[in-house]
Amino acid sequence: MRLTIRKEEFLKALNAVGRAIPAKSASPVLTNFMLCLNEKGLEVTGTNGDLSVRCTIPYMKDGHDIIRNYDIGSTLVSARFLTEITRKLDSDELALEVVDDTTLKIDNSKSSYRLQCESAEDYPNVDFSATGTLLTLNGMQFSELVEQSAFAASNKPGVRPFLTAVNLEAWAEPNGKNYLTATATDSARLARKSIVIEDEARFRVNIPAKLLLDVVALLEGVNDVEIAISERKALFASGNLVITTRVITDDYPVTRSIIPQTFNYFLEVNAQELLSAMDRVAI
Repeated sequence: MRLTIRKEEFLKALNAVGRAIPAKSASPVLTNFMLCLNEKGLEVTGTNGDLSVRCTIPYMKDGHDIIRNYDIGSTLVSARFLTEITRKLDSDELALEVVDDTTLKIDNSKSSYRLQCESAEDYPNVDFSATGTLLTLNGMQFSELVEQSAFAASNKPGVRPFLTAVNLEAWAEPNGKNYLTATATDSARLARKSIVIEDEARFRVNIPAKLLLDVVALLEGVNDVEIAISERKALFASGNLVITTRVITDDYPVTRSIIPQTFNYFLEVNAQELLSAMDRVAI
């Protein structure tokens, strides 16, 4: 494998995929990036077993070369070292070349590095195919849906797995409106957020809240998010970025009856003043 690549685009991909790289792992191969140069461009892949991220850097963008002087191939290389080296090299372009299948050479006009690399065949097979039920959401809607529900999930070890998850349910009212509802609870509190969707999707899935918040952070600022839900995984994609997460197979409890339909008392207050007051007395 050989290529010359724009540093800015390369570093952006490394930072995104790096969120899926564990600091330590029982399987050392997972601390590596998998770099694969093919007909699509340079695919940078990382996984920790629960969260998997793939970012594809195209050969051209907006009429300008991103990758040139290339020869297809693949390799595994330390995620930490590659990111640090790329960040510190002071140049617009970097030249990468795999030598004898054991060394990744990284050069610019001023500096040169050599990193030990491994065969890409040793990397686990990560399924990035969009299978199952499909729907498309506005990026901002998706972000609000998750952030306004995931905080209520438990982050304590030892609790039942579904309490650490956000339950996403796509359903419809008799009047024909389609909804996507996110529900999370740690058994002491409950948060639910619903949005209207255009797709006639139907599913119910539990995704670990921590992983779902990672997905939101990775997709920050995107216009649309394509979602695919299957029995084994949840997939989120936008542009050249594809993310998959594991799902929790436990049955989520029925929570609709927990929220009362009628109330005896109502109070309307300024939200910021109420939050400030609670913050002061919380001391």
